Amino acid sequence: MVLHAKSTFLSLITNQRLRHIFTPWHIIVDFEEQNITLRKRNWFLISVDEKTSSFRYVRDLEIDKHLFGADIKIKLSGSYIEANTIS
Repeated sequence: MVLHAKSTFLSLITNQRLRHIFTPWHIIVDFEEQNITLRKRNWFLISVDEKTSSFRYVRDLEIDKHLFGADIKIKLSGSYIEANTIS
């Protein structure tokens, strides 16, 4: 089972993140392959930056809820990934 969520237009506007309207965050959680993928289009709108990590490297998960959307911070064994205003 694969779950996919992304930043919506409404959540980006209400959380005052207007500069990310053309480059929203996408988070994909794949339970079959047990990995988490974070995707975001770069500022030049040419390519997509992608970070993929396995479930076994996840050390901490922090969710900060807003009225529209939530910020997700995932701490890994050596770094962290962050997706803002996910619906």
